[in-house]
Amino acid sequence: LRADYFAYEAKYKDLKDTIEYLNPDYQKLYNARAALFTKGSADNLISQIPQNLKEDPGLIYDRIKWRRKKSRFDEALTLMNQSASDTLMRNQYLAKERLSVARDKISDKEYKIAYDILKDHRLNEGADYAEIEWHLGWISLSFINQTDVALNHFLKMNAAVTYPISKARAAYWIGRTYKKLGQTTQANTWFRTGSQYGATFYGQLSHIELNEKKFSISNSFKFNEDKYEEFKKNNPQAKAVIILKELNRTRYSKDILRHLGDVEQNRTNEEISMAGLLAQEIERLDFAIQIAKNASYKNLNFLEISYPIIEVPKQVKKQKILDSSVILALIRQESEFDTSANSKVGAKGLMQIMPATARLLSKVTNIDFSREKLTKDKDYNLALGSYYISDLDEVFGSHYLSFAAYNAGPHRVEKWIKKYGDPRKKQIDAIDFIELIPFQETRNYVQRVSENINVYEYLNDPNNASNKIEKILYR
Repeated sequence: LRADYFAYEAKYKDLKDTIEYLNPDYQKLYNARAALFTKGSADNLISQIPQNLKEDPGLIYDRIKWRRKKSRFDEALTLMNQSASDTLMRNQYLAKERLSVARDKISDKEYKIAYDILKDHRLNEGADYAEIEWHLGWISLSFINQTDVALNHFLKMNAAVTYPISKARAAYWIGRTYKKLGQTTQANTWFRTGSQYGATFYGQLSHIELNEKKFSISNSFKFNEDKYEEFKKNNPQAKAVIILKELNRTRYSKDILRHLGDVEQNRTNEEISMAGLLAQEIERLDFAIQIAKNASYKNLNFLEISYPIIEVPKQVKKQKILDSSVILALIRQESEFDTSANSKVGAKGLMQIMPATARLLSKVTNIDFSREKLTKDKDYNLALGSYYISDLDEVFGSHYLSFAAYNAGPHRVEKWIKKYGDPRKKQIDAIDFIELIPFQETRNYVQRVSENINVYEYLNDPNNASNKIEKILYR
């Protein structure tokens, strides 16, 4: 049924437009399902559903999802145990709910229950499959001491992923599992595999495990000045990009630049590099980063266009600012260096500062508050954001905890420390603490900013670079 698809996808308007064409019994079913993802309660509508449709898998799924969103995890689990998903599509939707409920159980230290929730995922491929298999391995290794079981799950995860971030993650955890099993040779083999992804968080952690002093990151960037000038002069699309810059319409050059540097169209490394350089030349560092990120999925690193360098303050008021590599790493994750960036929740500018936070920071720093300048004046945004992250770093005495606080709020980080243990006091491993962060966005944020620091440090002195990830996590 089309209605079934629209309901699973929470496409309310499409679903409502379809319902009138269904028979009366199914109208009652899908009106209830629509209410479950648009209203506070749907009990009255659910009570009107004919008995033979009350066990409809889609209805049960929507009821599970509704309870999970209300943080009624135990009730969601009860319904989950009653569900009879019989198609791949339904298993895929239900998998996300399984993961949400399981993470709640992990947070409450009910690890065996979390494992049991996830083990019946009924998937055999895809991103959700890989994520659940990783969680099953993590629970087994870190919390319930079933190392052999953990290895099996991590190997399954590794076989299911292709992107460098995921391959590095799998390799690190397989290596860590072999290390716990006392199988050093196998552990180092996997750590070496992981370390090949030097621009990633877990790739950098794998490198640390090998105890090798030299740290390097593969770089596919290729530049020839004469060819670049010829490219700008003779390529019609490059010329269009330059004209758009002259007209102050650079936003319209995004798709053109992506096309010029699209790794999926078998562009050469030199062509990708030139597309990124052109984006930088028209002052769209964000477009250059996006070109490079797209190539990074093929494990091609274009460091010069992917990690731009701008001047950052060394001091704001009397606050000493963190090293430029930290500030640049954070900006790259926050806005991709887009001065005019606006997030869905209202964060603004280079360092994605909420106006209310900016107002408070302005008082502390004696810098006049201006909402408009957050997206118009990069130096203003930089001053406030640099001050804030540096102050957080002093408060928490930890880079990665300050990153989590910048993204999710200091009060939440304090709450997590109280709940999970203080990694600064060795009450919990720093890596496990990061993975325990309840918000997927914040977990990802902390890892991406941390890995970015290492890349910026590497670019600063490629011949003498050292791996700073251990210092970031354990200083």
